[in-house]
Amino acid sequence: MIDIIIMVLLLIAMNKKACILGATGLVGSGKEIWTKYYWKSRIAAKGEIKIGKTIIAFNDNREDDIYYAPENKEGARTDSWFMAKITDTTDMYKGYVMVSGGYKVAIDNIRIPLK
Repeated sequence: MIDIIIMVLLLIAMNKKACILGATGLVGSGKEIWTKYYWKSRIAAKGEIKIGKTIIAFNDNREDDIYYAPENKEGARTDSWFMAKITDTTDMYKGYVMVSGGYKVAIDNIRIPLK
């Protein structure tokens, strides 16, 4: 099994209609981009945190090797996120899970991509 993470950007949609082929929006820098691949996401409920689940997590708030949720809206919109799969939930009682790549992600930093 190959451990893979995918870096993702927060995209502020420019209109409410989703295009079948993709989406146009603004990234945190204000630059307009078009992308074929995009997901809406929401904060995970505790019951959804299971091995094999694909998640999105904030990349730029790390302390003691654990990735935490963004501290503010500005950071959430301008800093990096990544997509990974949950690989180990045995440390949930400590407040984090392990994801592909061997990264520890805090429970409150787990977002579920919606299809």
